[in-house]
Amino acid sequence: MPPAADGFNLGTILAGEPLRLLIGDFDASRGLDVAYVAPGEGLRVARGKPDGGFLDVDPKSDEGASFAQRIEDGAFGVIERSGGGQVMLVLRDRFARTFRLDATGQPDIQEQRNVPPAADGFDLGTILAGDVLAAVERKTNRLHFVRADGSARSVELPPIAATHVLAHGDDVLVLGRTGVVRIRNGEAFRAEEIAAQDPPTDDSVYFGGVTADLDGDGHGDLAVLDADLHGVQLHAAPTFARGLAFPIFDKSDADSDLREPREIAAGDVDGDGRSDLVVIAFDRVLVYRQEAPQAPR
Repeated sequence: MPPAADGFNLGTILAGEPLRLLIGDFDASRGLDVAYVAPGEGLRVARGKPDGGFLDVDPKSDEGASFAQRIEDGAFGVIERSGGGQVMLVLRDRFARTFRLDATGQPDIQEQRNVPPAADGFDLGTILAGDVLAAVERKTNRLHFVRADGSARSVELPPIAATHVLAHGDDVLVLGRTGVVRIRNGEAFRAEEIAAQDPPTDDSVYFGGVTADLDGDGHGDLAVLDADLHGVQLHAAPTFARGLAFPIFDKSDADSDLREPREIAAGDVDGDGRSDLVVIAFDRVLVYRQEAPQAPR
């Protein structure tokens, strides 16, 4: 565990309320770094120091400033490389770039993939197993699969107003304001819609989510944040039927446009071998542990 991971106060690090926040080792220093998008300022990074403290770095190089401004939530993420290490991914209109930080805290671009000829632009995306970029183009409502050699295929999406793209094994989950769709990335590089899910109410607004086995059946279920509920909607694999919904706090008319809770993650928090949910809401980190299955009576 990096030394900086032993507790820190984000309130003393962040400038304003971040639109997107990522945590990882982005400069190969084995320290914990915090990268976030500040409103109106673009990318900022707090780099972990050997003593466990943080050094705030504002990427200002010409190259850094050219692609790190006004980054949308679903266009900025962390990618775990198969050879080890983490990189940040940013999607812009004409390209997708992965990058780390150099010794001075400036962006060090690792790779760039340009928009294929058949596409007009990138809006959201992630990188799948096999080093395949999966990127949504909102203008044509298509999901593009782009390999490192530049070869590309695409599939038309249902009208779900896409906001995020998530890797789900070799497949893709596209999360939207009005639903979720799972798309298979097959061995022949075909894209095929295999499941879709409609939101539970007309007012539901999905804006973040994770996949994990949340009921112990060996399948990756879907947990999504719902801005109308101010809580979590759970959808069970393999059909993604709605299984459970719970608010994190009581909503009011004043909270109608509030995107809280703001982050959700999944992992084995208590070491019992089962996936738990972790949710960030306001200044709280909430852990929802998965209970052990009950023996049949």
